[in-house]
Amino acid sequence: MVVLFIVAFGFGRGLRITADWFLATWAPTSKPKHSLRHPTCALHHSVLDKELLEGLLVALMDFSTMYRRLGTYSTALCGIWKLLTAGLFLDSVEMRWVVAGALIICALASPIFAIAYASTVIVFYSAAEYFKMTSRELKRLEDISRLPIFPPPRRIIYAYGILDAFNTRYHSAVDANAEVLFATVGASRWLSLRMEFL
Repeated sequence: MVVLFIVAFGFGRGLRITADWFLATWAPTSKPKHSLRHPTCALHHSVLDKELLEGLLVALMDFSTMYRRLGTYSTALCGIWKLLTAGLFLDSVEMRWVVAGALIICALASPIFAIAYASTVIVFYSAAEYFKMTSRELKRLEDISRLPIFPPPRRIIYAYGILDAFNTRYHSAVDANAEVLFATVGASRWLSLRMEFL
């Protein structure tokens, strides 16, 4: 089902790109014949916006009063959440097709952009893979350096009289962990700097 949605969005985006290209290429560029066309369109637009917004607010109030009468807010929230997640998934698929369509149009308009896209994708992929490998290693080092930070019970430290030695070891362990955390933040900033450069 998901594949069907993705293919349908891709097909729809392809049709829209073709229609936009056809209209841009073959449509005449004539000016409107009536001087009242623009104000009339603006009036219709404002009326349509007003009716849509009022209808949406009324529908939302009807929905919430119905569930208020039933007293099942959790059911309402569950239903809303299901609608939102399905909508967000479909919106994300549609947005990816919109971006792909824009990239295709730019590449068709100027083939130099296609070369720039390819080189940008290669650089982005190699930087992301390097960051993943480094980030994984830094996370492992952080976990290892965090292990000695947890102190034994206070009675043991006082019983053996090793408070000064424990404090020294504890502070060195915290410093080692802070160094690894600083390296992790530095690696994250390194990647974001490269992505901003791209």
